Amino acid sequence: MSGVTVDPVNLQKLGGKLRSSAEKLGNQATEIEKVDFGAVQAGREYGPQGQKVHDALVHLSAWLKNWRTAVDVTGAQFVACADAYTKTDDATVHRIAAAVDF
Repeated sequence: MSGVTVDPVNLQKLGGKLRSSAEKLGNQATEIEKVDFGAVQAGREYGPQGQKVHDALVHLSAWLKNWRTAVDVTGAQFVACADAYTKTDDATVHRIAAAVDF
C-alpha cells in the first residue's frame, strides 16, 4: 500500500518557524525604512548616486515586506492544514471505533 504520510506535529512546527522567519523579515524591512540616505546625504557631487541608493532601499524594503507576507501566509496555511488533518484523523478514528464497538 502506498500513500502519503503527514506528520501534523512537524507540519505545525514548520509553520511556526516560517511565521517566525516572516516576523524577522518584517523587522528588517522596518530597519531599512529607518535609513535616511538620499541625494542630500550623498553630497552635492553625488546627488544622483545618493538618490539611486535611496530608491534601492525603498525597493528593498518593499520586497522584504512582500516576502514577509508570502512566508507568513504559507506558515499560517501549514498550521491550519496540520490542525485540519489532526481533526479529520481524530474524527476518522472515532468513527472506526464506534463501528467496531471497542
